[in-house]
Amino acid sequence: MEIGSRKLAAVMFTDMVGFTASMQGDESRARDRRRRYVDAMHRSHVIHGGTVVQWLGDGALSTFSSAVAAVRTAVDLQREMRRNDPIDVRVGIHIGDVMMEETGLLGDAVNLASRIESFAIPGAVMLSDAIHDQVKNQADLSFVDLGAYRLKNVGRPYRILAVEASGLVVPPSGLLEGKGDRAFLLPVTLPERTGRLFGRHEERKRVGGLLENHRLVTVTGPGGIGKTTLAVAVGRDAVPRFDAVVFLSLAAVDDPKAVLPAIADILEIKESDERQVLEGIVSFLADHRVLLILDNFEQVSDAAPHLGEILSACRRTHLLVTSRGPLHLQREVVVPLAPLPVPVNVDDMSGAAAALLADAARRVKSDFAVTPENRPCGGNHLPCPRWAAACARTCRRSPASARTSSIG
Repeated sequence: MEIGSRKLAAVMFTDMVGFTASMQGDESRARDRRRRYVDAMHRSHVIHGGTVVQWLGDGALSTFSSAVAAVRTAVDLQREMRRNDPIDVRVGIHIGDVMMEETGLLGDAVNLASRIESFAIPGAVMLSDAIHDQVKNQADLSFVDLGAYRLKNVGRPYRILAVEASGLVVPPSGLLEGKGDRAFLLPVTLPERTGRLFGRHEERKRVGGLLENHRLVTVTGPGGIGKTTLAVAVGRDAVPRFDAVVFLSLAAVDDPKAVLPAIADILEIKESDERQVLEGIVSFLADHRVLLILDNFEQVSDAAPHLGEILSACRRTHLLVTSRGPLHLQREVVVPLAPLPVPVNVDDMSGAAAALLADAARRVKSDFAVTPENRPCGGNHLPCPRWAAACARTCRRSPASARTSSIG
């Protein structure tokens, strides 16, 4: 890499364990063992296309253009190091942006690979969840999940995994707990695709602020007004402030007795009867700061008392609920969602309602655009009841149901 250049790379840190002590005890043997390690590094990197960027005395920093190549290099290296007179080597791998400076390779991926290597034990290949996402579809590679940990000076917790293969060591998860703080880690389950959020910036800020100081916030309004889209946006904003943000749509649930099992299912809690399910949820959430978003609660409103029980038992859990009406629970904060303001001037395309209407039309006709020809009332700059009515209809129902014919 040239100085000042940047690229996405899989980064591997390796380290010979006890090399300094070996040099003090038997320098000749220590140097021979380091030569074996260096030779094995060269061979494995040539085979899989890696580059040793920097030698660090008893260790090395390498980069790869492929996560798969990095893991296969590490596996080959450890297998060779475990043969005959075993050499203890630790390996940590992560993937991310790196940049080359005069002092060497820099970037979060370098720091994280180093932290993971410090978690490793001799004979093991340890990697981050980010690397695992890239290599989990390799049929000949197996992995053991060792849990999530907070790494020193790293923002979010990372799940650490070990490669399970012949000749490699897989550490018991308990062995790592002395090396760092075990972290609670649930995947963020927010929907990847929702409608765009138009004109709800104040509501988004308000609901997010309320969740800081209130543990139950219910967003109410008629169907299709945008409650789900707002809740998802608030959830995305809240991710850095919670151990987990979990979204559960209840649109397909019409039996209040099915609500607790649905919550347990998304939290991957396995219990049998209703009381055990509630106890399992409480036990799971009790010690963690979790934002649970429950969407479309109006059709299972009889299950609201269970939410009160969860909140009473789990003091760090927050609930954001969308419903056509309030839940009538203690300490509930209700945020009614009003329709977007409707423009009265046909030329006013700057408003959120007009933007929502045009976006809804494009969901039906992808090449739709507002033109002088299709503007209602002939584009005469007068207040237009037809335009206002079209915007109002769109703002009061799902954007997917809008018709391009509504605006000419």
